[in-house]
Amino acid sequence: MKKKILIIDDSNDIANAMAEIVGMQGYDASVARSGADAMATLKNARQDLIILDLRLPDMDGLEVARHIRSNNETARLPILVVSSYAHGREPEIIAAGCSEVMDKSKFVATYPDVLKFYLGDTPQFPTPH
Repeated sequence: MKKKILIIDDSNDIANAMAEIVGMQGYDASVARSGADAMATLKNARQDLIILDLRLPDMDGLEVARHIRSNNETARLPILVVSSYAHGREPEIIAAGCSEVMDKSKFVATYPDVLKFYLGDTPQFPTPH
């Protein structure tokens, strides 16, 4: 069974590009364009990993992360914050329960290995080239 990744990003272009990238790696991608959409998706379908942007139209991405962590069914999901707005907020992001913080450009350079690591398909975290 394919592992499922929920991409939470309000930008149609970025969300669709990430979903395509995830699909090319053999994973099943779902897209939520708001915090409320993400909560509904998580309530209705099991996910294996979350890719989260910080800027959403209805709530801050960290509020979404805290909600995910507060629910027993989703509390252990890896949450990757992939955002151009994360610089300088890393301690706050990790404190909210996120597993990793990456700028979108760093994610693009390492995404196959990052996904494999957080989905348990490889034991070593990738290093950028």
